[in-house]
Amino acid sequence: YRAKRDRAITEKGGNLCLRANMRILGSVSDAFLDTSLIAIEKEFGGIDNYLREKIGLTPQLQDALRELYLED
Repeated sequence: YRAKRDRAITEKGGNLCLRANMRILGSVSDAFLDTSLIAIEKEFGGIDNYLREKIGLTPQLQDALRELYLED
């Protein structure tokens, strides 16, 4: 997917600096992700509660999203 994105940026006149910045913006540091997950666990008791209470996802919508995006 990165190669496809890089080609699209280059085709639209983007340079190497823009491509590098887009890669950084499209990624996340393990430390940031871990900190977020710890805070969610501490404040909401888990990701499912966070999605329901803060984001407003119903259990049915959570199941539908899992079906679309997760593999067995």
